[in-house]
Amino acid sequence: GVTNVPIDLFTQTSLVFRLILYICLLIPIVTSLIVLRWHLNDCHMHPIVRQLRLFIQTNSQQPEQTWHTVESSINTEFRRYDKFTCGTATSNVRCYVLDSWILKCSLYHVNIAQQSNVRVELVAAHDIHLQETNEEVSLSTQYLNLVVKSYLDGVKPFYIR
Repeated sequence: GVTNVPIDLFTQTSLVFRLILYICLLIPIVTSLIVLRWHLNDCHMHPIVRQLRLFIQTNSQQPEQTWHTVESSINTEFRRYDKFTCGTATSNVRCYVLDSWILKCSLYHVNIAQQSNVRVELVAAHDIHLQETNEEVSLSTQYLNLVVKSYLDGVKPFYIR
């Protein structure tokens, strides 16, 4: 009958199919639990918030800062039109140099550095000749590989091309 259809779905299938079915059901549940864990306690365990908390400045003249203060500072500077942007949409990596922040956004990671606490080193430079129409005119470009190293503990260095 109609009531036996759900029971037959799970009993007459192979072990591999049931395992795939359970994994497909388990992935959204685990993902929802991770997002719920991030949401609780003011996103304290979220990977980006953990990075932002490294930049909280303790100063006796200012009220105590939170990661929201750092986020607001980055957000304000990011909305300005005078930021430097490099990278293309096809490379899935964009770098933004703001007034006081350096951001590298890739598909799965966001790297953040405060300009007053970093040093930028040139790792390599590559000259690429794009077009040679004749001996007098030559189009070429140069790619620079830079590493951004922070003086703050806990901020991992990252590369910019």
